[in-house]
Amino acid sequence: MWRQFPFDIFERAPNQQSAQQSTYILLMSHDREQTTVEVFQRTDFTGIFRCMAAKLVSTKTWDDTQFKRYFPPKGFEPPRALQNFRLMKYYRDWNALMLQLSVMDAERVRQQVFETFKTFKWLPLTGSDRMWTTKKLHGGDGIRHLPSRFADKSAPQIAINPR
Repeated sequence: MWRQFPFDIFERAPNQQSAQQSTYILLMSHDREQTTVEVFQRTDFTGIFRCMAAKLVSTKTWDDTQFKRYFPPKGFEPPRALQNFRLMKYYRDWNALMLQLSVMDAERVRQQVFETFKTFKWLPLTGSDRMWTTKKLHGGDGIRHLPSRFADKSAPQIAINPR
């Protein structure tokens, strides 16, 4: 699952303004296939994003909201309009695993996955209905645009783990 996770995330990265423009992600297809979860365990974004809006989230948001969206508990019913996640192999495999396990075993597995999840320094900042959010964010509230010349433009929102 951890091998598939980064590939799926980058494969579903949004395009700029329209599908005719390039993706916000600089990683080429071959690089996406070779990427491991280590990419999320460092904050050097060189060669990953054309531009981005990084937001420092609270520990509660990282641990509760973000983790639940990426690795929902057994019995979770996703919103009908959920984008990105349903198309990802890791997410389908995760949900299939949760269905097979007892409630107790599912929680144990989730806790083990959470231990790795806590080591990530960043991930796409999920919305209630999507993995990638790109609407404009204005300064403040721990938001930093990279590069700064993109501060007035739409960009992928990245959640920064406060740990």
